[in-house]
Amino acid sequence: MLRFVLLAFMALTLLFHPVLGASNSGDGMSELIGHYVNMFRGQKERIPTKVKLAIVGLPRTGTGSLVEALTLLDYTTLHADEYVELSDLFASLTDEVDPISMQKFTDKVGKHGFSAVYFWNADFIRWAADASDVKVIITARDSPTKWAESYESVGTSWEGILLSRPFIWFKKAQQMVPTIRSLFQMIQSDDIQALEKSYINHERMVREIVPEDKLLVFNAKQGWEPLCDFLGDVNCDALSEQPFPHANE
Repeated sequence: MLRFVLLAFMALTLLFHPVLGASNSGDGMSELIGHYVNMFRGQKERIPTKVKLAIVGLPRTGTGSLVEALTLLDYTTLHADEYVELSDLFASLTDEVDPISMQKFTDKVGKHGFSAVYFWNADFIRWAADASDVKVIITARDSPTKWAESYESVGTSWEGILLSRPFIWFKKAQQMVPTIRSLFQMIQSDDIQALEKSYINHERMVREIVPEDKLLVFNAKQGWEPLCDFLGDVNCDALSEQPFPHANE
């Protein structure tokens, strides 16, 4: 009952108090509310595993669709909705005095039950490139312009959101600020050409860092076949007649 009352109160705060950096679009507000609700969730019980897949595409490149597909293939993915769940771990990764290594970070993520991680941090990409048993997927749109227009339409400043009410009241949100700041600083713009350049530079960086034989550049429109061929250790026979997921339409 108390949780319901708190959720209702915070929802009213979102409706009547402007949130710095938040978009008025449906997509932007739905993402905002989804992340907000996760502030109330504790850590789920999952079977410990190891991270074996890194997803390193920018937001709005079909990562939600890919995560849904991976769930059907028995992967458990640390995606944006689960970041807050491990906020203390992200805080230890960005600690200014004694940050943990990326290897320790991913080891702990695996112990929390995640076999795949969505994180486009450059250090994470380098870790995945060097890890012998980890494959890498960068999600992509049809063109840099398509991505820039989609991202700009959401127009959400996640750091600004975390520093606004009601998020600023939560320790979990504040623990995420350094991570969100570092992730989004390169794509925090409302200029289409600047966003296009960021998209191109990010894909170029990933291609330069990750060996070609362990990298898949994936557009959700390609469907199951390239994904299943790349992963290799999954059985897609039962999914062959099922449409590939399309999240955030």
